[in-house]
Amino acid sequence: MTVDLSDPIFYQESDPGPVWARLRAEQPVHRNVRANGEYFWAVMNHRLCTEMLTDPAVYSSENGMRLDSDPRVLAAAAGRMLNVTDPPRHDKMRKVISAAFTRRMVDRLEATMRRTAAAAIDEAIEEGECEFTTVAQKLPVSVICDMMGVPQEDWGFMVERTRFAWSSTALDKAEEARKVQAHTEILIYFQELAERRRADPQDDLMSALVHGEIDGARLSEQEVFYNCDALISGGNETTRHATVGGLLAFVDNPGQWQTLRDEPSLMESAIQEVVRYTTPVMHALRTATTDVELGGERISAGDHVVAWLPSANRDEEVFADPDRFLIDRSPNRHLGFIQGNHYCIGSALAKLELTVMFDELQRRVEVAELTGPVRRLRSNLLWGFDSLPVRLLPRKHGTGARATTSAASAMRCPVDHTPATTARRLHRAELSPQARRTVEDYEGRYRTSFDHLLHFDPQVLRTLHGSAQGSGDLPSSVRVASATNPEAAERMAVVTAVANLPQQQDADRERYLQALLDIYGLLPVQVATAAAVPGTTVLAPEREGRILADLLGVTPHPDRWAPQVKRMPVDGGLLVGVDALPSAGADRLVVVDGVVASGVTLMATLQLVANPGATVDVFTCHATAEGARALTRYAEHLGLSLTLHVGHVSGMLNEKFYSVEPDAPATLVLGDIGDTISPVAATTGARPAAPDPASEPA
Repeated sequence: MTVDLSDPIFYQESDPGPVWARLRAEQPVHRNVRANGEYFWAVMNHRLCTEMLTDPAVYSSENGMRLDSDPRVLAAAAGRMLNVTDPPRHDKMRKVISAAFTRRMVDRLEATMRRTAAAAIDEAIEEGECEFTTVAQKLPVSVICDMMGVPQEDWGFMVERTRFAWSSTALDKAEEARKVQAHTEILIYFQELAERRRADPQDDLMSALVHGEIDGARLSEQEVFYNCDALISGGNETTRHATVGGLLAFVDNPGQWQTLRDEPSLMESAIQEVVRYTTPVMHALRTATTDVELGGERISAGDHVVAWLPSANRDEEVFADPDRFLIDRSPNRHLGFIQGNHYCIGSALAKLELTVMFDELQRRVEVAELTGPVRRLRSNLLWGFDSLPVRLLPRKHGTGARATTSAASAMRCPVDHTPATTARRLHRAELSPQARRTVEDYEGRYRTSFDHLLHFDPQVLRTLHGSAQGSGDLPSSVRVASATNPEAAERMAVVTAVANLPQQQDADRERYLQALLDIYGLLPVQVATAAAVPGTTVLAPEREGRILADLLGVTPHPDRWAPQVKRMPVDGGLLVGVDALPSAGADRLVVVDGVVASGVTLMATLQLVANPGATVDVFTCHATAEGARALTRYAEHLGLSLTLHVGHVSGMLNEKFYSVEPDAPATLVLGDIGDTISPVAATTGARPAAPDPASEPA
């Protein structure tokens, strides 16, 4: 075998698969001699790669983790950069970095992912033909920048510099100089950002690094910069190439693309298969600390031993049909995120990014077509792409799990394939007898007919509200007036006091209503301003929303939209009944409501009315923290850009997720705001309805 596995041109100009397969069969530990006479041991199968990667005492990382490292840089970085540090210091450094992945940070990152991915894909669709390597870069760069604390106005700078710094291996000194210059500019930027975070720490990774301590001592300036460098290269390049390679895999396997569109529940296993099949990081280098035998070969202390990861991920002994791309592959024990103590620290975030990207692609794209030759990266470290020219054809209206449909088309398509993170659309015939009686009782009580039914099962509610409990600060997309204006909290206290009166007089109701209107007036963005944007659909689910919308001078959609929420006693879930929908989905939506407790009614509003990628502004007087978090999380699942404008946040959901308990006396509006202000209904034109004392706020 005369092929040099370290030759970057080999991966740009050839298919390495047959070479890897032959080495796995004949020389699973292969002595690879390079053009300069140096050698390393290439480990080609899954079992032996796992063995060496999980034994840091014998196979050290401190002499480098990749081939062709600059010896001077490596000497300076060893023991200071996580990737080239061994235990026990490695474990302590990893703990410092891991501590930055707080729930608040993840919430913030999640809040931007879908907007970024949706915008990038929509732009690519509009262009007709696009360079998908550029499209795929936008999401990981935005995520790593957000995580590091880079302001959004500087993200474009980071996109361009990272593309140069970690592009194909340079062929001449001029190209190498451009790569070094881009890399240097990135490090200078991080030096300036570090100085700002030392003086003013934020909830970001840079702050965690500059204020992190190991054994009572702060990380040195070198440790901060080396780890910034590793995180931005690892967080950007690997996810980008997995995204590009994943799309190419779907182009080459259109049946798998159709399967994913038909069964979005396969997304999790599909992402694992994308990572296995693409394996963007080609190798992981270790250095033997002692003489050792591996795979029948005698390895001397000081020898470089290199795990060839894409070969291990095609090992016939571990994976059935390893060269096939199968999105339902199970089990899938791939080494795409390495193994052992250097298991990728950002693996969960990388999987989330890939999930968001491919979910948005399957929502928006009917099919992707190649429009030119695919060009591989010239690299022995990253098994990626320099170019993937494609045309993304938009998804046909009315097809698939998340397409907006009319009531008639919904009746023709009874099977709902929405992911387990969203409500399931039901037909009346699917309801149990007890559930049907509940719906009919509500229809009689509210003198309406629910033509549309969405069921939030207990698992969906636990996913949304359980993960929202105790999650710290609210997402940045939730704008709370009382956070900066105490008057909003004072007016909310008036609302609470009136709502808790055993009996209410007309004067009390007027005082209550005026306090609500005052709260709306204190919101930084006014409802009328948002509603005045051309193309906006205004909706006011529930009676109090319609009353408030009318008094605030905005006109809800002429079709009556009044969903009611009822806990289903058969399985503990929630059923939302909807009597009518607008005739077409909305690309821009303004929703007026009184209170967001669980947020379920508004979740149903968004799922039924908003088109994928829609911009949504929700205005409400009061919300619980869990309801606000759950609503923003649900909007992200649906691919919407949502901002929640709320007067005051207080109270908490109880363990059933459909009613509310006060976290302190007199902090929570009890009961339905619409019931309290119902006498106003006659003067506003809203259709009166009999109050339901047992109804839960939603």
